[in-house]
Amino acid sequence: MAVFAFMPNHLEESIAKTIVWFSLFKQPLTTFEVWKWLFSYGETYSLGNVENALEQSECLRERIKIQDGYIFWNSKKFPTTEALKKRHASYLDSLQKHEAITRVVKYLSLVPGMVAVGAVNSLGMWNTKPESDIDFLIIVKPGLIWVARFFSVLPFAILKRRPKKGVKKFGNRRYPLCFSFFLSTNALCLEGASLKDGDPYLVYWISQITPLYDSGHWFETMALANSWITKTLPNTTFTASHEFLIKKKRSSLSFFDPVFRLLEPVLRFVQKRRLPLSIRLTRATDRSIVIDDDILKFHETDRRANFRQGFEERLRVFWENG
Repeated sequence: MAVFAFMPNHLEESIAKTIVWFSLFKQPLTTFEVWKWLFSYGETYSLGNVENALEQSECLRERIKIQDGYIFWNSKKFPTTEALKKRHASYLDSLQKHEAITRVVKYLSLVPGMVAVGAVNSLGMWNTKPESDIDFLIIVKPGLIWVARFFSVLPFAILKRRPKKGVKKFGNRRYPLCFSFFLSTNALCLEGASLKDGDPYLVYWISQITPLYDSGHWFETMALANSWITKTLPNTTFTASHEFLIKKKRSSLSFFDPVFRLLEPVLRFVQKRRLPLSIRLTRATDRSIVIDDDILKFHETDRRANFRQGFEERLRVFWENG
């Protein structure tokens, strides 16, 4: 264990964890963001507490750098100028992607069984690159998950808007659309999907979902169902449904739900038969693939354990070497 001239207290350790976690994504933070995303188990600190620690902490002084209002890990692996440029470029790219999918979200709002759509992963974090996929979280009515997936995916598969191996960038703002996570309203709590011994990626993933369409306060319901994440992130507030991004409620097709429920077993059979062999094999050995009538999760490579390991290794280096 490293020996420090000044041993870090709980707040200093929490600030360090937060800065190091976001360094995995080359993302510097403002003081407010350090407070909002503070990786603090059980303890709650004010914004003033965090500001004072960043300014006065002897433990943090040699390990962090503040420039242009952003806090960085003071490391050669995390160059300040490069990080600032990436932060600004990522925000502009994310904004462009949000604007580019306006019609996509309008269509999704009309899909049978659809109740809410959110942006997740890099777009949810507002940290995309030009070649990034656009990842959606789809929330649907119980008993219509396979219907919703069929009508969500089919038109964009025909239009060749689905992710394709080997394609790094789509021209003319035709970004790849990834429909890899569907939840029914019966399965909004994701605590059971957490990795044992901690799952920081899932905690941040949930807190950074960006609502795009919501037919009835479903993201608020999801926030309540996942209040368990505040044990790790006590200052977090779930992303609000901003009127600039979210699409207003559209005409309901609920009248036809009984008809679509009759189609559910047929579309379940058809889509399961068409799943790639790699997904079927991964599902047999890894919970990164979940296929049932309440959750459809199609991530062939679940990197959460890798992120956790990388985080722990970087945190050790942060304290040992600064």
